[in-house]
Amino acid sequence: MRKKPGFILLGGLVLSLAIARSAPGRGESLDDAVQAVQAMIAQGRPRAEIAAWVTRTVDERLVSLNRKTSDERGGMHDSAYEVSKEAFDAWSREGVGVDEPYASAHWTWVNKVGHCQENAHLAYHILMMAGGSGEDLGELVCGDHVYVAWGIPKGFSGEITIAAINFWKGAWIIDPWQGVCKPAPEVGRLDFEMTKAGFKAINRVATWSYASYLKKYQLWLTDCADLGGRYGLENDTLVVTGVSGSSNIAIGQKQFMKPAGCFQVVVSGPCRVRVTFRNSVLEGNANGRLAALNQVIEGNTRSASVSLVKISGRECLKVTLRSEAGGVAVIREGILRKI
Repeated sequence: MRKKPGFILLGGLVLSLAIARSAPGRGESLDDAVQAVQAMIAQGRPRAEIAAWVTRTVDERLVSLNRKTSDERGGMHDSAYEVSKEAFDAWSREGVGVDEPYASAHWTWVNKVGHCQENAHLAYHILMMAGGSGEDLGELVCGDHVYVAWGIPKGFSGEITIAAINFWKGAWIIDPWQGVCKPAPEVGRLDFEMTKAGFKAINRVATWSYASYLKKYQLWLTDCADLGGRYGLENDTLVVTGVSGSSNIAIGQKQFMKPAGCFQVVVSGPCRVRVTFRNSVLEGNANGRLAALNQVIEGNTRSASVSLVKISGRECLKVTLRSEAGGVAVIREGILRKI
């Protein structure tokens, strides 16, 4: 879902129809995206093509939360937008590992919303994990804007000038929030978001080696114990954010959790989670206190995702449930407190 009309690929690169047809699919999971880039690297695809693919994938996956109109938000309904923004605000305030690219990448891939930092974190994580090297990969910060540079020469850290960036031959700037992918030598003073028109310093951040990044990421992946527990107090609600087909359920409708405790989450094994919601039972894998549940044990809930957040110091779940009844698909989202 795009935040601005169209995707801008600069630098004279034109993807032919044959290349476009042979490009890998994006898949359903974050791991699918990483594996697609790994395959492109193994095939010797040009860096420009891979950078464009990553930019487009992230751009189409995430809706920016500072866009005002439905068109700018890729058609996201106002009620869905408000629920998503509430969940994002709660997660960004007191979520687990929100400033780490891997944690941010997993949360935003599932929830499909964020700002420029989340766009950058997702692109950074895909390239880091696919390439197996972080030496020439980094995030650049200019004022309040964040984006990714791939192909940074050795020795560049801290504050960087536009002139220096222009000497990074073979490097690509990846800015999914703007939908822009361009060669580093073409970055100019008038690339306002990237350079703040030359009035703001540009700093390189996110300078991990692959080994240190992987170690932190693997520790985070196995840290899912806090997901377990009973949820769904009687006064808690799930808000419907999407409906297809004929239904008496309206977008924005609040559905109360009755009886109390009708929603439960159990850690059933290492990185494995089971969710029970009324007559439905689902299982799936957890990644650092965020679980995607796609294996249906019973019931008409087809898939779900849960992620741990804190609101006013109290543990809560941000929940998305996708169900189907009579050919009608319903997506419910909400914040649930822990009993």
